[in-house]
Amino acid sequence: MDTALTELVVKICLEVRQGLTQEAAVDFGKLVAAQKSAQDQVRWLGAVETCLVTAARCKQVELAQGWLRAVSPLLVGAEQQSVAGLIAARGELLLKLCFAACDKRLEKLFPVLQEQWRDWLHAVENTQEVQRLCGELLNLAARMARRGWRPEVRF
Repeated sequence: MDTALTELVVKICLEVRQGLTQEAAVDFGKLVAAQKSAQDQVRWLGAVETCLVTAARCKQVELAQGWLRAVSPLLVGAEQQSVAGLIAARGELLLKLCFAACDKRLEKLFPVLQEQWRDWLHAVENTQEVQRLCGELLNLAARMARRGWRPEVRF
C-alpha cells in the first residue's frame, strides 16, 4: 500500500478511536475518492476494511453504516468482478465486519450487513468462493450460538 494511503487510513482510524466522527467521515470520503486512482484495488479494499472494522469495534454504528453504504457500489460492481482476488477480498471484508459487529453486539448494523451480503451473493458467480465464505459465515454463527448470543445467531 502506498504511503499516502497508509497515512490516510491511520488518520481515519485515530479519528474514529478519538470520537472525531465528522473528521473521520471527511477523511473516509477522501479514501473513497482515492479508489479510482488506486493501482491495487485489493489493497485499497483492505484499507476500507480496516476503517470499517475500526468503526465497528469502536461502536461507531452510524459511521460504519454510512461508510458501508458509501462503498456498497464498489463492493458489488459488476464491472470489477473480473479482477483477480477482488471477489475474495470483498467477501472477506464483509465476513470480518460481520464478526466485529457480532463480537461487539451491534444489532443496529445487522440489517445493513444482511443487505450487503445479499447484494454480494447475487453479484458473485464464483461458486467455490461463495461456498467457502458461506461456510465461514456458518462457522461464525456456530461460535455465536456457543456463546449463547441469540440475536447474533439469528443474524
